[in-house]
Amino acid sequence: MQIKTFREAEQKLINLIEAVKQGANIEYPYKYHGINDPIGKQLGIEIKEQALPNQYGFYMSKSPNTGKPTITIDPNGSDEERLNFTYFHEVAHHVIRSDDELYGFIDEMAAQNEGLNVLKERFANIGAAEFLLSGKDIKEVINENSFSIQLLLELDKKYPASKPAIAIQLARQANHRCFVIICEFGQISSKETDQAELIEKEKTSNTSYLYIRYAASSPSNKYSIGSFVTIPKNHLLSDIFENKLPMKKGKDSIPFRSRTEWNAECEGMYYKGKVYAVFNLDTPPPPANLQPELFKL
Repeated sequence: MQIKTFREAEQKLINLIEAVKQGANIEYPYKYHGINDPIGKQLGIEIKEQALPNQYGFYMSKSPNTGKPTITIDPNGSDEERLNFTYFHEVAHHVIRSDDELYGFIDEMAAQNEGLNVLKERFANIGAAEFLLSGKDIKEVINENSFSIQLLLELDKKYPASKPAIAIQLARQANHRCFVIICEFGQISSKETDQAELIEKEKTSNTSYLYIRYAASSPSNKYSIGSFVTIPKNHLLSDIFENKLPMKKGKDSIPFRSRTEWNAECEGMYYKGKVYAVFNLDTPPPPANLQPELFKL
């Protein structure tokens, strides 16, 4: 059946990933196992490890040296969680590139919307999350409990490989309109700015910021938050970080890159050096000047 919508494209990617996981015959928690990683082997991907000054990892559909699909990854360039997420992000790129129908749909839609690279990155993030933990499992947890960012605490015990994957899956499986974000504090490094074309130049200096590292939207939410957006110092999320608050709820502005004012109920917590938060959107209407995504994932 020909792919006609983004929802169908996402489901096609999830189905492809599920087939890969079944073929690899490995159990949770999934994580990067080095150059002999079983999923890489199954897919015929050559894995190389080396220091990468400007990125955490990258994928080539055809190496100029060997002609094989290749993932090059820096095993010492980040913590284990980001390493796991980076690796499966690159594997997802391979899965997408290997399916002509899926890749063709993304290519066609990218020409009409945000551009091929941006759209591929969005799908690769969804694919990485699905590799690291099944969306179906997260859906069951949400259905058995009231939706809360604190679900991440329990899920982290069961799926320790990657909290970014947990956050993305919480958003993807939510039954209501919301954003889920992860904020980090520090300098926005060249490894990150190279992947974020919209970062303002002054944010590549030596100044440290609290900024959004990962963001995801629920399926019913047609708006998006960008990565690497800095959080104002008077924001609820900054208060959570500065005071290491285990939980705080309140109403504050959604941190859009455009700085469009839209106040919504926020629930956030400090956990292992980062701020995890959800903005719930079921009550406040969006402002009239806020532009939706040109596509919906």
